Amino acid sequence: EPWPAKDICTAADLNLSQFYTQIGTILRQINPNILLIFEDSQYASSGDFSINEKIPLDNWLYSFHLYANPYNPTAKNILDAYYQRSFDFQVPLYLGEFDAFSRAINANSQISRLEWENDAAILMQYLKERNISWTFWAYSGYYSLLEPYSNEPKKDLLKTLQSGF
Repeated sequence: EPWPAKDICTAADLNLSQFYTQIGTILRQINPNILLIFEDSQYASSGDFSINEKIPLDNWLYSFHLYANPYNPTAKNILDAYYQRSFDFQVPLYLGEFDAFSRAINANSQISRLEWENDAAILMQYLKERNISWTFWAYSGYYSLLEPYSNEPKKDLLKTLQSGF
């Protein structure tokens, strides 16, 4: 995951556009049809990103992670910023990780059901309306789609995620 080191380098210093262009070109020599997923740095309120220009390759997705709690104007600004960049780059957008506003965290007994469920429903609607692909990445462990110490899904979480299809 591209993450600028605080007080050492900025998101722009990572220059992921150049790095991904070089790596993508090499991968395309091996397999010209492979789908490439390029993840940008985590959003900073300054608006700095590490992919600072369109990557001059075909068949790639622009990826990001969203860890926001609750869904508020800041979270919407983050979504809007990545969505606008994918539009400007003319590539599909892909939300590669999110935790359903902390519902996935198994140690989190303090979260209000109504709060996370409403926030996740708003997110699913936003993604669906804009044709943004997504993955709920956490199957088991500390972040999980499964109930702790079980093979059973968190039914409320699964139902909310399914609303995004």
